[in-house]
Amino acid sequence: MRRRGTAVALCLLGAGGAHAAEATHSGKLGIGGSQTTGGVTGVNVVYWPGPFALDFTAGLDLTFPSDGNGAVRFVLAAGAFYPLLASTGADFSIGGRFDFGVGKVTYGPGTSPEAGLQIDFEIPARLEWWVTDHFSLHAELGLAIEIVTNTTRVFAAAGGNAQADGFGIVLPGTRVVGTGGFTFYF
Repeated sequence: MRRRGTAVALCLLGAGGAHAAEATHSGKLGIGGSQTTGGVTGVNVVYWPGPFALDFTAGLDLTFPSDGNGAVRFVLAAGAFYPLLASTGADFSIGGRFDFGVGKVTYGPGTSPEAGLQIDFEIPARLEWWVTDHFSLHAELGLAIEIVTNTTRVFAAAGGNAQADGFGIVLPGTRVVGTGGFTFYF
């Protein structure tokens, strides 16, 4: 336990740099679950082709409660992260991500479904803790710039008014405790 705490402390102090991430993560492929700062929640795939990570998240939401409110949403996110500080036990990365979502939402019995399209651009900061060589936990905080084409919001976590269309900037692009996820690496 003390060794992991030391690794996290060294990472936060800048020991290792991006070369440590390339040496320890290069070629790794992982799958897990995640929520982006823009609000895409789903299955997450991460691939480290070198000193940076490619990050993809996809989700499907099918909600049909008995009160008549319902939703069908399909969401995707794609981005990349580059570790500014890295060690064998933890990374602090900054990245960019594009989110895309479409869906239909019914706001009560007797109402017709409203279709929605939402696009977000994110600049997240991620702290990833490598619990083992094959499992990590991460937390994110960042800026989300959102574009909603009508009054139907598709991403659940992106801030702002739930019934507004147009353009918005959410800072931080999170809820009170931020977003996060887990990854199993092969």
